[in-house]
Order: sequence, then C-alpha cells, then structure tokens
Amino acid sequence: MAILKLQRRFSVRGESVYKIVSSRYFVNKDANLIEVSNEIVKHRESDCIGVIDDNENAIGILSRKKIFDLLGKSYGKEILSFRNVEFLTEECMTFQIEENILNVVDRIKERLEINEPTYFLVKYDKDKFAGIFSNIDLMIYLSKILQKDILLASNLQRSIIKEEEVVEENFFSLIFCSNMMKEIGGDFYFFKKHEDRYIFSLCDVSGKGISASLLTAFLRGVVVAYNFSLGLEGLISLINTELHSVFELQKFVTGIFIDFHFREGNMEIYDMGHSLIYLLRNNKLMRLKTNRNNLPLGLSSVMKIVPNSFGLEKDDLLILLTDGIIEQTNFRGEELGEEAVLRMVKIYQNNSLKEIKNNLINGVFTFKEKEPQHDDFSFSLLKYHGNSSSSIVSL
Repeated sequence: MAILKLQRRFSVRGESVYKIVSSRYFVNKDANLIEVSNEIVKHRESDCIGVIDDNENAIGILSRKKIFDLLGKSYGKEILSFRNVEFLTEECMTFQIEENILNVVDRIKERLEINEPTYFLVKYDKDKFAGIFSNIDLMIYLSKILQKDILLASNLQRSIIKEEEVVEENFFSLIFCSNMMKEIGGDFYFFKKHEDRYIFSLCDVSGKGISASLLTAFLRGVVVAYNFSLGLEGLISLINTELHSVFELQKFVTGIFIDFHFREGNMEIYDMGHSLIYLLRNNKLMRLKTNRNNLPLGLSSVMKIVPNSFGLEKDDLLILLTDGIIEQTNFRGEELGEEAVLRMVKIYQNNSLKEIKNNLINGVFTFKEKEPQHDDFSFSLLKYHGNSSSSIVSL
C-alpha cells in the first residue's frame, strides 16, 4: 500500500482558495520518514505534503526541503529511519475550502513579499485535508487575474479611444490618432457635433496603466452624459470638479478643448495646461499663443477658465499633440522633439490627413528604431476647406 495518498478533487464554485491548490498528497503522522522520503522522490511535483492524524484531520505540513536537508547531514539517514513523520511536521496557516481568494490575500498579504515559498493548508469539513497551496501559487493566480483585467481594460479603452477616427465635412477634415505605449494608456480624445459646431478635445491623463484607463473611461462617461447646449466651459468645469472630488489630487488631466464654428472657421480654444497646439498656414508653422494660466483639470476645486479666440483660413492645418510623441527617444537617448514632428507634418501637408498621419507614425518609429515606446502618443489634425478672413487673436 502506498504511504503517500492523493486526496480526491473537490468541485467548488466561484473564486475559492481551492482553485490554487498545487499539492493534494498527504501522509499519516505515524509513517516512517525514510519510507516517506523514498515516496516523495517519485513525486517531484510536490514540494510539500499534508500530514493527518488517525482521525484523518489535517495537523500540519511536511516539506521536501526539510526531509532532504536532514538527509544531507551526518547520520541524517539513520535519524530518519527511526523517526516518524510527526518529527518534521510543521504547523501552518489553514483555510477552509470555500474561502474566497481575495480574503486569503488580505490575511497573508505580508507573506506575499517573501521570496521563499511559504505553504498553507486547505481543509474541508472543518478539519479534513483538502490540499496545499503556496504564496507562489497565489502570486501566479493574481498575475493571471491582472492579465485578464488588463485585457478587459484594454478592450474597453480601445472601444472608447480608437487608434484612428476621421471626420469629413464640406468645411473641414479632422483626424484623430492614438498609439498606446502598452495595452492601456492615458491619452484621450473626443469629438461631437452640436448644431452648427464641432466640439473636440485632445487630452493627456497623468499616469499609465489601469488607473489611467479608468480615468479615460470616467472622462468618456462625463462627455457622453453632458448636455453640450450648456457650453464647452461647463463641460470643462464639470470634469474638473469631478476629478478633484473623486481622485483627490492623485490624478489630473491636461488638454486642449475646442469649440469650432466650422462654417465661419472661428473657434474658442480652452488650453488646460497642455499648450501643444500649432498652425501651419501658407507654408509657415507657428505655435499658437494660448492662456498659460489655465490649470490642468483636477488640481483645484475651483478654477478660472480663460479661452482664446481664433479664426482659421482656407487650407490652414491645425495640429494638436500629446507630449509622448515629441519626447520619444532613440537608442542614443535623443528626443525626437517638437521641430522634427512639425517638420514631418509640413513635408506631407498637401497629402490627405490619413497620409499625413501614416507618415508621421512611420517617422516616429523610424526614429526610435528598436528603442521601446516610452509613452502614449496621440495627435489630431484639422484641415480647413472653407473661407475666412479671420486672423489670430491673442488674449
């Protein structure tokens, strides 16, 4: 008869701790240690086994390491020959089979930072042996959950922030492009037609990862629910108030918000701590002067918002960037820079917006070569087809 026994598998629902059990082998406390060591050699997958008493109640664990450490010492084999399993049995924390994994995490979170394996018993019917898991098993499980969460967040964000969106109207063409550093990121844009205006924005959320993804989902929700007849300034104030209230200065957003009267070519520009807005007119590039006193959203519960008025002329090309694109480096640590980005736009200015976009992205990736992308980068291009004699008005 085998000294080591294999516990049956249990059927559990939900996120039970039993899902991460990695060893179901157990042995009676009175078994001879040398015989047990010979059995353990046959089961290399089990670094730890359960120990039960004569009533089949789990009383502790027996680790492979402890057995073989003793075998490696002088007279270790002789000692094991005259000892039973109880001699090397260790007590450990125990959990009931139906306990939720997240509750387990809360109870042993300090031990998750330990590099060495730590083992835990899982019981059923209060004291019966069900299996063993380790802190490493738990970390692997949490890693898989994180990967699933990242995938879910990525899919959600891609439904909110598409890699490319194009607006074609008689008076203008508008394109948005967003290229995330990872599966999820913190750049955000939106556009919406309201009566005879287009309202659009390009934003950069502080931070990266899931928290930034949550914030972009939050921004999307605010934009979708907002009544644009109340004006763009009302939307900006609402976003600021909610950001400050919910995230309590832990997150903020920089962005350019534009209220565009496309028939006349006039626009109100709200630069909220962003400033990366440019104009290509008559083959000349300029950085638009916008109010630098507007704070990023989320930094203050109350803020004064000052817009700038601007008028487009026929064939003007308006350029909005996030800083990820100009701060991208190559293998020598050199930044691509503002001038290089704008130069690429200027070279292809007579092409379609989609061709300008594709050439700009290709230029960035050619520049960085094998250097990883360091940040999300997004941009928007607006080509005005109408007629306007308006000029820049600096406030």
